Amino acid sequence: MSNHRIVITGLMYGQTCQNVLHMINPDGLQTPQQMAIDIDTHWVLPISNNINGQLIFTSILVQNLDDPQLAPFNLIIARQGQSFNDRRVPSTLCHVIKLSTNRAGRHGRGRSFIPGVTSDSMQDGQFTPTGLVFLQQNMVDPLFAAYGPSSNISPLNLCVKEKTQGGFILHPVIAMQLRSVIGFQRRRNIGVGV
Repeated sequence: MSNHRIVITGLMYGQTCQNVLHMINPDGLQTPQQMAIDIDTHWVLPISNNINGQLIFTSILVQNLDDPQLAPFNLIIARQGQSFNDRRVPSTLCHVIKLSTNRAGRHGRGRSFIPGVTSDSMQDGQFTPTGLVFLQQNMVDPLFAAYGPSSNISPLNLCVKEKTQGGFILHPVIAMQLRSVIGFQRRRNIGVGV
């Protein structure tokens, strides 16, 4: 078993947007290159099919948390959002995916901020009912199918990282849900912090 930190980087209106994920490689057999290709296929692709065309994902960095001396692997990609090419939406607006684990309390929950909201899916600061159902079924559900606990699509498991004194614990994600209220990411690196 090995623990990994994945950093997905993109550009929206020339601004860097990043998302940090934590994954467990249960059998430890996946190489960092294989993991990056898996993330591109089963995480970035379902997201890019449903987000603003102004966002272009540019790289996937895989770092080993168990042995920091191992060199990270960086896969260069060019995956553009396919939904709408909409310049009216600020880059700070995000889809917020709630991550739940078996761990009780705030240490058992996480969030993933995904930039690239489209104007047709929102109204008054929330996703429209139709937009919410569409994004849950076409973006979030495929992510959970790939990286949930009983996935046969990918060998990797999405986790929430809990910091402990002198280390960390990764808790596998057991549920993912798109929040109905649109998120607002104030930091420059949109999406960092899962």
